[in-house]
Amino acid sequence: MLGIALLVACGAWQGSGEELGAACMDCHGELVEAWRASPMGRALRPLAAAELADLAPVADPRTGFRYALERRGERGFVVEEWLGPDGRSVAEARNEAELAFAIGAGVADTSYAALRGGRWWFAPLEVLSASATAPRHAVFAPGQMTKPGLRLDVAISDECLACHTDALPPERFPSNLAPSSAWTPRGPDCGHCHPAAAAHAEHQSSNATGPDPIVAAALRTPIERVSSCARCHLQGDARVPLANDPSLARAPGGDLLAKLAVFTGSDANGEIPFVSQTERMVESVCFTASLAREGRALTCETCHDPHRSVFETRERERVRAACTRCHASDEAAVLGRDAPCSEPLARRATKACVDCHARRTAPFDVADVEIFDHKIERKPLAPSKLAAIRVKQSRGGELKRFRWPGRPVPLDGDPGLELLGLVGADQAERALALVDAKPDAAVERLAIYHHTRGGLLESARRFEDARKAYLRAKLLDAGSAATRINLGLVLAQCGKASDGLAELDAVVREHPASDGALRNRALVKLALGDAAGARADLEAAHALLASAATARGLAEIARRENDRAAHERWLAAARALDPVGR
Repeated sequence: MLGIALLVACGAWQGSGEELGAACMDCHGELVEAWRASPMGRALRPLAAAELADLAPVADPRTGFRYALERRGERGFVVEEWLGPDGRSVAEARNEAELAFAIGAGVADTSYAALRGGRWWFAPLEVLSASATAPRHAVFAPGQMTKPGLRLDVAISDECLACHTDALPPERFPSNLAPSSAWTPRGPDCGHCHPAAAAHAEHQSSNATGPDPIVAAALRTPIERVSSCARCHLQGDARVPLANDPSLARAPGGDLLAKLAVFTGSDANGEIPFVSQTERMVESVCFTASLAREGRALTCETCHDPHRSVFETRERERVRAACTRCHASDEAAVLGRDAPCSEPLARRATKACVDCHARRTAPFDVADVEIFDHKIERKPLAPSKLAAIRVKQSRGGELKRFRWPGRPVPLDGDPGLELLGLVGADQAERALALVDAKPDAAVERLAIYHHTRGGLLESARRFEDARKAYLRAKLLDAGSAATRINLGLVLAQCGKASDGLAELDAVVREHPASDGALRNRALVKLALGDAAGARADLEAAHALLASAATARGLAEIARRENDRAAHERWLAAARALDPVGR
């Protein structure tokens, strides 16, 4: 639901035409059927237009925009209207976008991908599931609540999708570009969590000799087992891959923190994000104490069968059984302890231990929902009272590295990783103080470090240093279009406009849907005195993705050329796209 990764990259296309779990059905049919029916098994799916019925529009008085989710036959749309000073919808400012697919397990809420300019964006509305306090209804998405008037500006990249499916679209740029080839959204297949699942299925079906390549859960360490879930259930304020291929961090198996640096807020005061299960469980005494007990380590599947819905009756029984491994289930003592529960036995039969020992609280980043805080405590904190929704855990900008209890993390305290973490946590001003600090050699080998550092140096108008940083990033990842787009403009700012133009020409040839490359090339052409070429590039960029800023740029070029009609036309286009004049 929430975009939380610093580095975006595409993985290999797994293909999505085969039914979920088909390769495992012969031997694990019951588990596959349970997974297909579970919310997590449907974490990415085609839109069912009926799910948009009977949802009231949502208005934002801060901006004057009103949004609605509409069903039209078997198709769904998000409609945006701007209400003028008289409270009436302004026809020129009305926009709509078709919904491409649904995102999320839907236990608490569902997000939607909206198609605008041939790209996927998070719709500004989500649908909350019915709860004890409110019927099913639409609310603003977190980004829309924290930054009013985003107007379909939050991109859905493959990094966003990677926790909801292992069948990513073909590699493309920009990363939220809708694929031109057929692609069907579906939830994660068995190989998303089981290392070597495909090789195991082939081994079994071919009656091969030799060792089975599957990595059985029982042979994995507790940290490795928790890591499988932490890949997607450990949100953090920033996640930084420790290799140039970020798909390695998404792959199942191994210790996640050996592949990924996760930064969380250090000033959260008990306020938790929607996706906080691993972070909070690891803070529990139950978890830390269990690591010392042979065969009794607490992992996610101690309480949850990952193949099944949390609403199944057996899930409640599984949670109670997990607690009674170490705590008394009746008046008998376990591990030398007296019965810890003061509830009468009859009442204990109808409740799970977590009903009392894990609080239900509102997360800080999703409105109108409550979730189980996975920190197990004798006396849990009171539910959080939030003044406003926010996206990041840290409110003051202080971050800390997430770590397993009593274990070191790679490159601890490295200023380069801290720089990346701060930028990922939207703390660019703090990160700027680290641009001249010397990182470890391992961080020096990360293309994303040099790309991010280049952006910070560019913002500080240190263009020559930014040029060197982008060149280093390009050397480490020659295929990064984003780096080359930035480099092209910085070259012009360093007095090398012809070199910048050549760089951007190449990007536009390779990625004709890149409006960013066209906009930067327009700026370089202006620097070279080619106003007509700049106008053509901005018009092409606007045709790809209509933008008020691009329209204003075209209006300014028309003004300089004394083309009054074009000037007025582009100003009108900018007003229609941005009636509040952001």
